[in-house]
Amino acid sequence: PGDSAITGGARRMRRSRSVVVVSLLLLLLSLALLAVSRVDAVRRYAPVVLMHGISDVAASMEPLAGWIREAYGGEENIYVRSVEVGDGSHDSQYMPIDEQIEQFAAHVSSDPELQAGFHLLGYSQGGIITRGYIERFNAPPVLHYVTLGSPHGGQFGVPYTGIEWLDRLLSSAAYTDFVQEHFAPSNYWRDPFRLDEYALKARSLPDLDNVRPDTALNTTYREHMRSLLSFTLVYSTNDQIIKPRESGWFSTYANASMDVLPLQQQSALWDEDR
Repeated sequence: PGDSAITGGARRMRRSRSVVVVSLLLLLLSLALLAVSRVDAVRRYAPVVLMHGISDVAASMEPLAGWIREAYGGEENIYVRSVEVGDGSHDSQYMPIDEQIEQFAAHVSSDPELQAGFHLLGYSQGGIITRGYIERFNAPPVLHYVTLGSPHGGQFGVPYTGIEWLDRLLSSAAYTDFVQEHFAPSNYWRDPFRLDEYALKARSLPDLDNVRPDTALNTTYREHMRSLLSFTLVYSTNDQIIKPRESGWFSTYANASMDVLPLQQQSALWDEDR
């Protein structure tokens, strides 16, 4: 579809959202980087990997990558890489999340700079992709992990993609096989009025959360997340894209309601430590 102009609008919305929190983000990265440093023949600090959000490209994270390099004395001291899956903007929308996770894993596992471990930041949808990498692969291992405005508790509400017809599909037919196979946001689209259907048919987030009713608990996912030195979750109170915005803290809409349910009240994830 001819969506390049609309995609650009969606990208600008997300960039304006990132400007609001960039100072906080840099502070969090600084704390993480200072917490784990290394001295070897090449660089002083452990490397950093960045993963962009939906409707965006790796280059959009380069300003942040440049700030990190500058803060830590340049490329001779720290390696920073912004990963792009597929062709970036288009594939971020139309490639299934599971495939994006696999491609992300292929990028980092083949990078010789990352083999001793790395810090990881996922922005927006990039937080789902990077969490999927940690739970399913984590080789090479992630040290400190930060997500910014990521829909860990699912997404439910439009406008989201900035593409009107795609938003309509998500609202009306998210759990059909065709939509699940061709539109990435459907894989974490959590409709609180269709939760049984979501748990069975959404192809990524229920699995990452270990809540699929037809699948046994995957203890590897839990152990990989426990291996992190830290996991920092950030969301913006001004976020107009992620719904609910508290999804960035694993909060979600309650069953058959638009009331926000905090993580601590979600027994499967909190009490059972899934």
